[in-house]
Amino acid sequence: MPQEEPLKNESDTVIDEETEKMIDEFLTKKRKAILYALYGGKERPHKELADAAGTSPASLSNILLKFEQFPYKLLDSRTSGKYRYYFLTKLGRDYIERRYKDVGAGDSEPERVLSHEAARLLQEAKECLEKFREMHEDDWEMLLDDALISRIKYLEIQDSESEELVDKFLEDIERVLLGNGEACMDKVLKLLSDNAILQARLARFMDKFAPFAFVLEELDNGQDILQIYGFLEAAVKKDATAAKACSERLGWHDRAARMLAAIEEIAGAMKDRSAEEVYRCFCWYLAGDKALSAFLTKMVNGCFESKAQQQ
Repeated sequence: MPQEEPLKNESDTVIDEETEKMIDEFLTKKRKAILYALYGGKERPHKELADAAGTSPASLSNILLKFEQFPYKLLDSRTSGKYRYYFLTKLGRDYIERRYKDVGAGDSEPERVLSHEAARLLQEAKECLEKFREMHEDDWEMLLDDALISRIKYLEIQDSESEELVDKFLEDIERVLLGNGEACMDKVLKLLSDNAILQARLARFMDKFAPFAFVLEELDNGQDILQIYGFLEAAVKKDATAAKACSERLGWHDRAARMLAAIEEIAGAMKDRSAEEVYRCFCWYLAGDKALSAFLTKMVNGCFESKAQQQ
């Protein structure tokens, strides 16, 4: 079997363009939050670091494992008494100070800029928008408004070519936000800076995406997939006891209620639709995640069939 690539010695690592790109691609929203929480010479124990990064202790354990497996050592730790304290390595500090602008002193957080991957996705979204404009010329704003309203209402877009462009545009934006969070929403809205109505429509769509974004980020961060799918199944079946147990084990707490409401809203809107339509609808709000969309479709359709048999 091939051996795992050893960690790079941080003292020998120079942050050149290639290294920076690799670290950019590794850092999800939650992983970035951990770097921010430790920046400025801070050392934090596990629970405090989880709170500062906006995650649960269980999720943090999974995220720290990802850092340990990454070829470049960005974090380190030391033990004092019964606590383990985490801190940035020199490489971690150097990365932040190179990658982010206007670093302040003390507790200041660096200004967020897009990773290479997020910048690529944003450029793709911009190109989709430009193609839509060229296709529809003077009517593009009206037709894009209609398309966004359709998606907000869980409806199909009638023109298939327009639908393909709009869905690619929205999926690219969802993926930008997954890696960078709401702090990058202003960059997204600038794509439609000449039209306040379209900006408002896009923001409304993203409000509907937000509860599902949390699930996708947790999966990406290595959270327990069986517990996540167990929660989603319980939520669709309206098994409050099982859903609560899973959400507590995951450390989700108040986030679980938003997700449950979002699933119920889609299920209610799609109750008379085919399985294929339900699947496509979930894909719209799950950044094109086919596996998770198929799972939720199966759960929702199973509930529909159970109710039909009882009537």
